[in-house]
Amino acid sequence: MDSTAPFLELLSHTPEEFDLTSFARLADAGSGAPTGDRPVHFAFDCDGITYRGLLLETDEGPQLRLEALIGILPYSKESPARRTAILQALRDIKKLAPSRLTVDPRQRIRLDAALPVEGAPTPARLMAATGLFIAQLRQSLQILAGLALPEKTPS
Repeated sequence: MDSTAPFLELLSHTPEEFDLTSFARLADAGSGAPTGDRPVHFAFDCDGITYRGLLLETDEGPQLRLEALIGILPYSKESPARRTAILQALRDIKKLAPSRLTVDPRQRIRLDAALPVEGAPTPARLMAATGLFIAQLRQSLQILAGLALPEKTPS
């Protein structure tokens, strides 16, 4: 049996059926931390956002770095109301999970997070840490995605 099967089964449910406690419990069932010369890295899409993950060894232990472009911040002149709403959504995201939000010169909003990994960094634990982080932010990111759409002009 594939070791990811229990996770895939949980992830295939709709968000209302998603059992976060069972997902976290499954993380401890994995064994065999990754080894090799190259760093562990992965990418995945969730709700239209592409996330990239990288496992790092730090003085405090293993750390999972996640990054994603989560939206575009309109210029003040372009849409003052939408910009204000997006900034409020970003403040809410910042309160929910340990992360850093930055805006690049092209007004793209970038999310960077450094998540500690408890115990050996097995694939199951990395998957659980990622899943828990995304679950904490999912509703706020969906709100942000709705705000990111340009306003429709009456025709």
